[in-house]
Amino acid sequence: MENTVYANKVNCKPKKKKKDIGEKIFIICLLAYPLIQWAVFWLYPNIKTFALPFMEWDYWETKYVFPNSGGLFFNFKSQIDSFLAPGANAAHSTLWNAFFNTFHSLWINLIILPIATIIGYALSKHVPGEKIFRVLFFMPNILSAVVMCLVFRFMFEGNEALFIGPAAKILRFLGADYKGWDLKDTNLIWTLIYVYCIWTGLSINVVLISSAFQRIPQEIIESARLDGVSFFGEFIKISVPLIMPTITTFLINSVIAVTGFYMQPYLLLGVWGDNGRFATIPWLVFQFTQEANQDTDILIATMGIMFSAIMFPLIMLARYIGRKLTPDVEF
Repeated sequence: MENTVYANKVNCKPKKKKKDIGEKIFIICLLAYPLIQWAVFWLYPNIKTFALPFMEWDYWETKYVFPNSGGLFFNFKSQIDSFLAPGANAAHSTLWNAFFNTFHSLWINLIILPIATIIGYALSKHVPGEKIFRVLFFMPNILSAVVMCLVFRFMFEGNEALFIGPAAKILRFLGADYKGWDLKDTNLIWTLIYVYCIWTGLSINVVLISSAFQRIPQEIIESARLDGVSFFGEFIKISVPLIMPTITTFLINSVIAVTGFYMQPYLLLGVWGDNGRFATIPWLVFQFTQEANQDTDILIATMGIMFSAIMFPLIMLARYIGRKLTPDVEF
């Protein structure tokens, strides 16, 4: 009798509750949705992007195939030849100009950094009207980029047959021979693009840097003042070194921003001028996507991979330098 009871107890296994099964199904469904999205919208496009530069379009079989002749690196070689080709052919000039124009984004951000640091430091000291200035500086980040471009373009419009903007009137009043958006004047157009990017780029950076200054413990500032540190010395020797992690992040993002610099010149100009005088690599990629055919797909993927191969070591170098310059501080 006792052995029978013991055997029944050993063989008895707890039954899974329906509630536990339902919870597992619910968790699987929750995980499946983002995983499917990730696979469809990130994994598959990236795998295809990495594969396309090594392939060609077969018009007979109507599919992408690995080339029988020319080698796997034919598309890369073709782009390098176009970039380095002697003479003044349109493909060479456009690609050459676009490559160097892309790095305007880096110089723009390097101009923004000291301006945003000085303004952010002033706001952190609670100057009169601080809250109003914060709203004004953050306003360009709230409005649409399209709206901001239209506003800026109208401000500097100098065509008397269309409209003369307030900024154009001020420039003419100061004696400048300003005729508006003249695409023939390359220096003028890039100056206007710089002014626009600095105007809109200050917004979020001023807010972030001023917040970084405000996180500095007041005990450090008060101790420095007791030691006789001047206002300028406090800014250079204490405050700026203590927010170096924020500045380092800004510098790394500035290098990364080079890979996406096309919206500002594209919205302000709409055309990239003769031989791509105002084009950028991301703009070229965006423009080719509008054509949407098999050859441009390969061209876009090839340009993207090549440009990423150039930018990746630059981003890692900026990250390495930033870590070396950043003091080990926590507050």
